[in-house]
Amino acid sequence: MAACWQQVDDFEALLEPFTPAVNARRLPRTLAGDFQGLAERLRPRAEAEGGLLVLSEAMLREVTDADPRAMATLLDDLRRLEALGREPQLNVVTRYPRDERGLGFPVDVYSFHVDRAPVDADTFLCTYAGACSEGLEPSDAERLIDDPTLRAALRAHHGQDDGFEAFLSEGCFDLNYRRRPGAAPFSFGLGHLWRLAVASPGATAPPCIHRAPDEGGQPRLLLIA
Repeated sequence: MAACWQQVDDFEALLEPFTPAVNARRLPRTLAGDFQGLAERLRPRAEAEGGLLVLSEAMLREVTDADPRAMATLLDDLRRLEALGREPQLNVVTRYPRDERGLGFPVDVYSFHVDRAPVDADTFLCTYAGACSEGLEPSDAERLIDDPTLRAALRAHHGQDDGFEAFLSEGCFDLNYRRRPGAAPFSFGLGHLWRLAVASPGATAPPCIHRAPDEGGQPRLLLIA
């Protein structure tokens, strides 16, 4: 059976080990607070940073007119993940860098991809404001470098046979996917806390395939750990 995401009822269940049949878990939440207003207030700083602002707690507290309910939720989420030994980040995003090398397909966060780590790992993700991330079940996706035409284009770009597989790995070309015809992605939704499987040595599930959305002119406020 192909792996898929699973909804859970509490934070402890979110942390249960992945299985070959489950490669992502979602803790559904309906959050109170003006998260979009906070993202809009921080939009100029994000633009000044090239489209991505890594928001420290000190910077967050400087927004004195922020909705206190939103502020409390963000700080609580940071504390909860820090208690697990993680290093969570709050990001305000107006745009991510685009891959404009013209290699046949883009290798950036807007492309369906999986995360990879050299040690056992996972990824926590929550979108509080703006467009939401999307995911694909493994049976709905195909790896781009398995397409003979795209693989040939990358080989031509590389220019030699020696080291080609290392080139694919080092350039993260082997981590990118596309939808199979007729397949539909699922939305991560607003406020929900997700935990995603990662490609790593001890992984018990296939990595979760996901992508960042087109921002659509609105800043995003998200947590990643």
